[in-house]
Amino acid sequence: MKNPMSQADFIAAIMIPIPIAHLWLHALLPFWKKYPRLFYVVAGIFLFFSLWLVPGMARFSPYLFRPTPFHTILGWGAMISGLILILSSFFTLGPKRFLVWAVLRPDSVPPRRIQTGPFQFIPHPAYLGYLLIALGNLLTGGKSYLAGILFYTILTLPLIIWFEEHELKERTS
Repeated sequence: MKNPMSQADFIAAIMIPIPIAHLWLHALLPFWKKYPRLFYVVAGIFLFFSLWLVPGMARFSPYLFRPTPFHTILGWGAMISGLILILSSFFTLGPKRFLVWAVLRPDSVPPRRIQTGPFQFIPHPAYLGYLLIALGNLLTGGKSYLAGILFYTILTLPLIIWFEEHELKERTS
């Protein structure tokens, strides 16, 4: 009988496709603008494969450390803080901006830089939220593949932010 997916595995599986989808969004933006709904299909395929891949990664991944109650409390605090940042970003931007429809169909949303809500304090609150969730997931899970996902997130988010800033500057100019 298969082991059910752990909370850490599920969170990791959801985290992995986010940077991949954003990098492919910007790498092939002219194509996605022609076929915007296809972008969401491809992102869904990334999510499906991630949900399939992560349990195997988890099964073969050694522990870097065994989480203590302190690690668990700190980890959950980071994940809850990250979720709050992501949700506040979603509610401030609205679904069309948060879910990149404004990038795929720029004429569907007035072009402007959002500087209210969490954006008045943090330029990219959702990405900080993703980092906090990845860190918290490592702290609560302790496995090396979770450290790899945190490292991967740290490496890819600056590139995604650079692409997004460039695209936003073009759209709002």
